[in-house]
Amino acid sequence: MTAADLAALAALERRYDGAIPEALRRAALDGIAPTQAEPIVAPPPIEKPRRARRAVLRAMAEVLRVRAAADGACTEADLKAAGFTAAELADHLDAARALARRHLQTEG
Repeated sequence: MTAADLAALAALERRYDGAIPEALRRAALDGIAPTQAEPIVAPPPIEKPRRARRAVLRAMAEVLRVRAAADGACTEADLKAAGFTAAELADHLDAARALARRHLQTEG
């Protein structure tokens, strides 16, 4: 649809307060060449930036410590709910547990 096509339709809409007579509307639309729809291309996925290993380890240990102090335990579901990815859990969970244990021992 070109700018001229749009201008012709806009002129018709301005002339009529209500529905445009069908014959005039069809005549205006018949003059417009059909356009080919462009395929919709999905944008590339957005990758979450990786956090520094030390920051993930400390944050995970803190969640483990706080949840264990509050509920007696911290599950992987708790950690996922806290925002840790499966990859982060696989990479850091054991070290975070050890760090959380050390923090709990020094506190209590």
